[in-house]
Amino acid sequence: MATVEVIHFRMIEGADEQEFIREDERVGKEYTPKQPGFRDRESAKNDQGDWVVIVHWDDAQSAEASMEKFPNDPTAKRFIELMDSDTFTMTRYEIVLNT
Repeated sequence: MATVEVIHFRMIEGADEQEFIREDERVGKEYTPKQPGFRDRESAKNDQGDWVVIVHWDDAQSAEASMEKFPNDPTAKRFIELMDSDTFTMTRYEIVLNT
């Protein structure tokens, strides 16, 4: 079943937002699209410093397989370093309606 993965986090204190955006773009171009089952990905932020990455997958198994490899992929290294791991949450949802 099609799956949406929603990741919430904040950047580490003192992180450069433009550097983070470059690293986020790198992940979005060099890592995620190469994963089996990937559909699309988007990132957003609010004015309180909260970030969200939303990834659409063919199924939950594809999302899980990608996440298992992600921390060890060199493309993800700096992206992960710039995230505050204490604020990281990830939830997956099964798509029930797409209009």
